[in-house]
Amino acid sequence: GKWEPVFFRQQAVEYVNRLEQNGEFTHTIWPEHCIAGSGGAAITDEIMQAVIKWARKGHYFDMITKGTYPLTEHFGVLRANIPSQDAPESQLNTSLIQKLSSYENVIIAGEAKSHCVANTLKQLLELNDFGAKLIILDDCMSNIPGFEHVATNIFEEITHTGALITKSTEFSLS
Repeated sequence: GKWEPVFFRQQAVEYVNRLEQNGEFTHTIWPEHCIAGSGGAAITDEIMQAVIKWARKGHYFDMITKGTYPLTEHFGVLRANIPSQDAPESQLNTSLIQKLSSYENVIIAGEAKSHCVANTLKQLLELNDFGAKLIILDDCMSNIPGFEHVATNIFEEITHTGALITKSTEFSLS
């Protein structure tokens, strides 16, 4: 009742209700962020320089785009929080799952720990195949202020799967 949808009113109200029914995060009205073409959607210069260095050594670099369907939130990388049957881009990204399955290790870092990282971990947990592959760089992420508690259960659950939670300074794939 505090906010009124401007577009797709019925779908928006149904969506918020489904979020609650499915045990997803309570819907939050966020300020504009990570808009395609903006600095918020870009890879930071420090990380991009590392990616360029990596690629120049002959390693492959791939970008995964998410959040392009406007009628759902897409915190996790594998699927939207509430996938839409009418929007394949919101549904489970099976090609990404196949790619991740082929790796010995899957390193997790990013923003925000409380939302996008936590939802990605939650989605990986749903697959039951990734726990022991996961290396979570805890010092390469941060919570959204005021939401530090929302992902506590997910991070507690991930520790029981064989995932390694460590700091980037204490980790090496050598």
